[in-house]
Amino acid sequence: MSFWGDLQNEPNPFKNNTLIKYEIQENFNKASIIIFDLQGTLIDIYPIYESGKNEIKILGSKYKPGMYIYSLLVNGKEVDTKRMILTK
Repeated sequence: MSFWGDLQNEPNPFKNNTLIKYEIQENFNKASIIIFDLQGTLIDIYPIYESGKNEIKILGSKYKPGMYIYSLLVNGKEVDTKRMILTK
């Protein structure tokens, strides 16, 4: 269970939209990608409902320019964490 080959969101930095690719093995109970600002404030949660390879599209218009941390959580455990940068 991880981001595909530990790939960073693409593009990064981004202005309009970026894609976060991930892969979840079968038989998971709950999974999500969560986004935090650098102060540790929870910004957004993207629930994951299906196993296998997939991706989510992050809309830059939803956030202020800056750096964000995103984590893949599966069954309540942090699997991986990455950084992304939204420019003006």
